[in-house]
Amino acid sequence: MSSPADPAPAAEEKKPRARITLDDLTKFLGVIALVLGGGKYFYDKAEAAAHEAQSRSIAYIEAWGAEPLLGARETLYDFWAGQPDLISVFGTEALSRRQYAMMLQASLFRTNADAPIRAPLLVLDNFYSQMSFCARAGLCDRAILDAYFCHVTRKNVVAYTPFYDRIRAATGDRGIGRDMQGFAQDCPPESPPPQG
Repeated sequence: MSSPADPAPAAEEKKPRARITLDDLTKFLGVIALVLGGGKYFYDKAEAAAHEAQSRSIAYIEAWGAEPLLGARETLYDFWAGQPDLISVFGTEALSRRQYAMMLQASLFRTNADAPIRAPLLVLDNFYSQMSFCARAGLCDRAILDAYFCHVTRKNVVAYTPFYDRIRAATGDRGIGRDMQGFAQDCPPESPPPQG
């Protein structure tokens, strides 16, 4: 029991109730809008970058079929059409890269018959240099480039590496033909043909 000398118990202290004011709610909604807006900004920016990369890749596909690359490719095809003996050997024998280079050395290179295709090969090299840079820098959509160019690039590497080796030796420019080889090396492995 309490004595009259004891102080009277203090009235229970009331805890202040949290009151959400209109100002607090506005601030909270503002923060939510800021977070969502920032997310949308970065999403839109990533989408725009992806679209630009796709557009650049498609521009390389279009360039493949336009001048000056189209004329260079036609010159190269005409060159091979004028080499029926070499074409028949390629079609009937599986040559190693070394055997192929030796065969070219003994035939075309000995007589300097490759001179007419040096300029078209440099046009092709320039194209691969630009496209490879775009792919390595992430400015192009590599999947689009791979789908369109990997198969033909692998063939070009086999066909033209000895020619590029010869041009490098003559000019001293060690980069000629390297971007084409690098692009082919970065291509995904080819899937084997379906067995039927």
